[in-house]
Amino acid sequence: MIAKTWFQLYHTKGIVKANFSVTNICNYRCNHCNIWRKYLENPELLRRELSFKEFLKISEQTTSLRWISITGGEPTLKKGLDKFLIALPDSIKLVSLNTNGSLPNKITDIIKIAAETMPKRLFYVSVSLDGPPEVHDKLRGIPGAFENSISTFLQLKQLTDEFKNVHVNFEYTITPWNLGQFEALLRYFNKTKFPASAADFVISLYETAAYYHHDDSRGSKPTLKILKEAQRIVSCFPRISLNPSTLFCRVFLALSSEYYTKRKRHPCFAGEKSVWVNPYGEVQMCIYKSQPLGNIKDYDYDLNRLVSSQKNEILELRNSCKGCWTPCESYTTLMFRPLFLIEGVVKSW
Repeated sequence: MIAKTWFQLYHTKGIVKANFSVTNICNYRCNHCNIWRKYLENPELLRRELSFKEFLKISEQTTSLRWISITGGEPTLKKGLDKFLIALPDSIKLVSLNTNGSLPNKITDIIKIAAETMPKRLFYVSVSLDGPPEVHDKLRGIPGAFENSISTFLQLKQLTDEFKNVHVNFEYTITPWNLGQFEALLRYFNKTKFPASAADFVISLYETAAYYHHDDSRGSKPTLKILKEAQRIVSCFPRISLNPSTLFCRVFLALSSEYYTKRKRHPCFAGEKSVWVNPYGEVQMCIYKSQPLGNIKDYDYDLNRLVSSQKNEILELRNSCKGCWTPCESYTTLMFRPLFLIEGVVKSW
């Protein structure tokens, strides 16, 4: 099923992947992300958010769309996520969703109904977990955050036994506040006999960007300490894996150092195969190019129509881009450049 979905994405022309940031509402108070501050500072912005009916319209009008990545804020806090997932057109073959894990029962019920209703659609859920209990809770700013993530993972893991189209993993973000904690987390799992290993994780690197409501809206790259941590974590992952998430994560980590230290430019499909849509319908080339290409409402909710009308601007943005190597874009690159993926596998060894 995974191979078939990959083939379908690879051979589709136009915008294939849409990153939907569906809301800026968040119930956590993370050190490394200030999205939760947005509506405390500007509560009137909440009324401007697109409804899930409007996100559904984008999915329907953009006929080339095959992969939807859902993030926020915390997506489960926005009313209508359950109905949105089962109303998506058959052309959507893959849905990936990031959650902080704060609502275990709710996200499990949502994914179960979606998997039952759409058995030919793949669902990938990433649950935030950034270290052992005290580290994760401190990073997320909420007591009990660790236990919430653990409960969410276990409940979703049970679904994977029943539904072959459901996949779940933890997402660990390397930040200045949890250096050295990944191995500590694995030791905690081993000590408590928790049924997870490095292969159950995907890894992200801490960077600043306007999207995260950081003071440095221009964005900054991972520090050398974070990159060294990434290279050390690579060795925790199995060298050979049939799990695409594990394979892509290992390659992502291996190539991150090459990109940021040697400044070797990697291929990018932002604005060509993928775009970013913020909660207000403003379409960006990617998460770090915060200049909106336009509002989707002005283009009859058709991403291809918007992108086609902004080809010159996208070209200018590409030419001025200093580059990045983040999961939201790098995984797309690895999917559409098989030879580059193979090269990355070799380098990750």
